[in-house]
Amino acid sequence: MGERTVNLPPYSYIALIAMALAHAPGRRLTLAAIYRFITERFAFYRDSPRKWQNSIRHNLTLNDCFVKVPREPGNPGKGNYWTLDPAEPLLALAGPGTALGPLGPGEAYLRPPGYAPGLERYL
Repeated sequence: MGERTVNLPPYSYIALIAMALAHAPGRRLTLAAIYRFITERFAFYRDSPRKWQNSIRHNLTLNDCFVKVPREPGNPGKGNYWTLDPAEPLLALAGPGTALGPLGPGEAYLRPPGYAPGLERYL
C-alpha cells in the first residue's frame, strides 16, 4: 500500500477561523483552541510544519471581522478570546467553495455535513 496523500483544504484562513468560532460555545475561542479545532478536523494542518499558525495569527489581527475579547476577571488561563464581529460582513466566506452557508443579519452558519462531496480527502 502506498502512503496516503493529504491535500490542502479548499478553505481560506479566514474561513477556517470562522468555522472554528461558529462551532464554539458562545462563539468565542482562544488562539490555542482555534489551532486545536483546525488540527482536529484537517489532517493537512496536523501533519504540516507549524508555519500556518503564523497565518492564523496574522488573519485574526488584520481582519476586522475578528474581535479580540479580554478574559473576564476570575477566568484564569492564557490569552484572550477571539470572536466574530456581527457588524462586519462575511460575504467573502459565503461562496460555494467555503464551509459557510448564506449569511443572516450578522450571523454566519455552517452548511450541513456532506455539502461538498469529496471533502473526506481533506480530513
